[in-house]
Amino acid sequence: MSLIITSCLDEDPMMDPGQTEGIVELLDISALTSNITGSNLPHIYNNSYTILEKTSFDVIVSYSGAYTAPEDLSIEIDIDEELLNSYNEDLKAYQDENPDEDIQLFQLLPESLYTLPENGTFNSLIPKGEKKDSIEVILHTPDFEPGVSYAIPLTIKSSSAGTVSGNFYQAIYVVSARNQYDGIYEIIAGSITRNSASGPDPNLGGEYKEGLKMNLATRGANSLLIEPKWRDGSNVGGVDNTQISVASNNEVTVSSDNDTMKNTTGSLNVYYPDGLSDDSQDKKAPTFVLNFDWGNDPNTRVIQELTLRYVGPRD
Repeated sequence: MSLIITSCLDEDPMMDPGQTEGIVELLDISALTSNITGSNLPHIYNNSYTILEKTSFDVIVSYSGAYTAPEDLSIEIDIDEELLNSYNEDLKAYQDENPDEDIQLFQLLPESLYTLPENGTFNSLIPKGEKKDSIEVILHTPDFEPGVSYAIPLTIKSSSAGTVSGNFYQAIYVVSARNQYDGIYEIIAGSITRNSASGPDPNLGGEYKEGLKMNLATRGANSLLIEPKWRDGSNVGGVDNTQISVASNNEVTVSSDNDTMKNTTGSLNVYYPDGLSDDSQDKKAPTFVLNFDWGNDPNTRVIQELTLRYVGPRD
């Protein structure tokens, strides 16, 4: 779950706890991160969920300030598609300026993919003497399209008491599902060969350097996007949309928009969910072993025994 809040911290009255009237806002500051566009707005919170599990998150509606709510506060909160469209336009502009970055636009989360409390709306009630209300949103993640960034854009329209924040009255909650293979992997073995008419390139080709990592990002229920690398960790060009697909028997198929890319004949491409048999117990983790090649003679590229061991989730 990601939360985007469209305002600046340094301008919000909630930073002055001594004021007499509380500020009503959509705010959960515990997971605040930077905005990919480089702008101060909107603020972003990041998280994701496994595609296999039904889960939930809370929309936090806060009565911020020194005091608790002086009475029951009825707060009207609407889904705001215009807010989502506006932020997607910002992302498009950022993508135009940074064409090498993988930017995903947000899709409005269909109502069929989540369940709200009994009242069926995002409207909130902060009881007298309390400072916040939590609206549980149950996500039907098994029905999500993997890799899609869905979003619930919300705007506070009114409150029966208190002052609606001029900064944190809007938020975009972004939710996505990742498959079981998604994550950061370390390269623990393998090599790449860059052939040409004059022979193998000794600079870009060879055994992979120690300490390199690769992101494997969900593209389907059983498929992942990867970025092939040269031995030094720099990205290989001409192989856009390289993907690996895992079959039910854990055999792996490598493909790309480069239609010459294929599994290397006679070599294994396998996913080991429990790690390699010769790994020590403290290093056991899901592992891929990949062998694939592309290009036409003499300018072929060959990746051999690329061994990727899971180290943790992506940001």
